[in-house]
Amino acid sequence: MLELKVSSAVVAIENKPGGILTSRDILMRVIAQNLPPESTTVEKVMTQSPECATVDTPILDALHTMHDGNFLHLPVLDRGWKQCRSWIRGDICHDAEVLGFSNVHWTS
Repeated sequence: MLELKVSSAVVAIENKPGGILTSRDILMRVIAQNLPPESTTVEKVMTQSPECATVDTPILDALHTMHDGNFLHLPVLDRGWKQCRSWIRGDICHDAEVLGFSNVHWTS
């Protein structure tokens, strides 16, 4: 994640998303818990079975999924359920604004 300068990584299990590791997971589940990062496994701290969208999911539905689930990252999969990318809340809000949904606002 550091090398690629990304804030999340989807963990594939049998070519499907089995988990997602985010910078928040590392902060809250490793650093805040004083776990040793050199020996703590991704599987132990990742968010398992993340909700996903597909390339066919309307942006507003994806926004609602993220808002209702109170998470910042949403894996977006192609029609074959293989990952295309992971949207972060700021990206998807920008995309919604570009599409003319100027009344989309996030609160923390």
